[in-house]
Amino acid sequence: LTAAGSGDALGTGAVTVIGSATLNLDPSSAHAYDNALVLGGGSGGSDTLEDQSPTNADSWTGGVTLTTNSIGVINGAGSSGSFVVSGVIGNSGIGALRTEGLVTLSGSNTYTGTTTVSTGTLKDGVANALPTGTTLDVVSGATFDLNGNNQQVGGFGTGTGTITNGSSAVSSAT
Repeated sequence: LTAAGSGDALGTGAVTVIGSATLNLDPSSAHAYDNALVLGGGSGGSDTLEDQSPTNADSWTGGVTLTTNSIGVINGAGSSGSFVVSGVIGNSGIGALRTEGLVTLSGSNTYTGTTTVSTGTLKDGVANALPTGTTLDVVSGATFDLNGNNQQVGGFGTGTGTITNGSSAVSSAT
């Protein structure tokens, strides 16, 4: 499914992405989407919210729910402008988050599963944008950028990717 046009292209209700499906956001210009979003309306599988714009920075301001035993994927699609997700990402059960491309999380998220940065860069937009109890796994070749913010996590996965601080401000990951 592709959301084309203005930020209200999806209407005003909640959007559910299920069945290993992808919701593609319009690549023609920058948009802000404020719908509530459910990734993984069923049990298991991987469902994706993808910003397809190579140059425009889209944003998702509505809340995001990861369902039990599902993997919610947020993909910045390699855009030169970061895909900013400011809506709080929570879950109903244990849902995991995987990011690809350039993604910035700027909400105080509450999901309980693992956070995997599989490709590209995931940035903290605020202190502790990742839930403090999450396990952070940064895959080889991927980057987690503190972006000048402090971040506490419950543990680190086995990935051999990079944790960096792209800002000159002092920050820490513990």
